[in-house]
Amino acid sequence: MDMTRNLSIVVVFYSQSGAESFAKNNLASIEESGIETVIIENGEEKKKLLFPKNVKYIVAGENLGYGAAANRGIDETSSEYVLLMNDDVIITSEFLEKLIERTEFYRENRFRIVGFRVFSEKSKRTGIHIAPYSPFIILYHFSPLPNILSFFSQSNGYVGAFEGLRSKFSSKEVYGVNGSVMLLDRKFFVDVGGFDKDYFLTYEETDLFLRTMKRKGRIYYDSSINVNHMHSLTAGEESLGYSFMSMRIFLKKHYGSAAANFVAIWIFFFLMVKRFVFFKSGGRVFEHFKKSI
Repeated sequence: MDMTRNLSIVVVFYSQSGAESFAKNNLASIEESGIETVIIENGEEKKKLLFPKNVKYIVAGENLGYGAAANRGIDETSSEYVLLMNDDVIITSEFLEKLIERTEFYRENRFRIVGFRVFSEKSKRTGIHIAPYSPFIILYHFSPLPNILSFFSQSNGYVGAFEGLRSKFSSKEVYGVNGSVMLLDRKFFVDVGGFDKDYFLTYEETDLFLRTMKRKGRIYYDSSINVNHMHSLTAGEESLGYSFMSMRIFLKKHYGSAAANFVAIWIFFFLMVKRFVFFKSGGRVFEHFKKSI
């Protein structure tokens, strides 16, 4: 049986530089694998790029937002599993071979979402959630605690959803994974409604994780598979405003308006104080937050 038929790849394009970087780093391994790949173009059509026969290129005609565009791409697939990835992730032939080998294990254990050990030169955040994402976690990140913990850890005080400092080395069932590249059980994904289109950018995967857990779906972190994330596009400051807006949508949806309003007030005063202490960086973040509320 051709195991590549059990797997499809979906990528969302937006910027010209991101598309060109993706083509340079990934198209050779995708062509070699023969895996069905769908690219959704959320920006202007990239006419200069030449795609292999196993790549379907779809121009949305407008910026749908990441989640809505990913939904459309996944709708175009017919495989059992979909590898959803950002355009600044590098996948090698070795990665794809290992992933195909592991699909039987994921199937036997009914894992609905699978994440991997993601390496990045620009971030030490693994993205593993070993507790459900909640208002308390957001309040933690907008507090002095991360800076205090940075004196004791190379992770700069960032512990994700209370992820342990050694958790990235061991495979385990978790509450969420790094959303830059993850494997989805396509049928389950469709059954839970896909990504919520209310999130234009960021938090769409966090919302998906919670809905998956509520449906008794299992999420797995597979530390045996490594992948590189360049953070060339998705970590940009331009996403801050969208992130704050999505955060409020997330909190209202899962924890109610009171929790969303309390967190917003907390962040407002925290960033206002930070602006006076670190005006350059703190001021920019504060201005993005004010525009989002």
